[in-house]
Amino acid sequence: MVMTKHLLIAEDDDDMGSLLSLRLTQAGYSVTWTRDGQSAWDAIQKEMPRVAILDVMMPGMNGFQVLERIKATPKTNSIAVIMLTAKRQPTDLSQGFQAGATEYLVKPFKPSELLDRVASICPIDPETPPAA
Repeated sequence: MVMTKHLLIAEDDDDMGSLLSLRLTQAGYSVTWTRDGQSAWDAIQKEMPRVAILDVMMPGMNGFQVLERIKATPKTNSIAVIMLTAKRQPTDLSQGFQAGATEYLVKPFKPSELLDRVASICPIDPETPPAA
């Protein structure tokens, strides 16, 4: 079962991962942050987040490979995926969307942009207090 307000971030840059985790937690989401593709895939299978935010360029398994696994696995294929990357070529965006990405954000971006996209997929109930 997919948790309604749980998100997974796969980001190998500590500053970016910390910022995203903080901003999303402050917005009321429960967040798991992993730093490589294999850890992200392991956490996705265990935690079943509503949204996975995947950096493309990570050690080991890259974000596109994690996305392909998510979409190829019946248990996880309903998880929404936001690709987060500096790869901005039209072929990169096309690869992401063809593999099943819900959104594709190119770095650098404003944290509010990510929050807006996450909220469009997984709205926070204004009556619900933020996650601790």
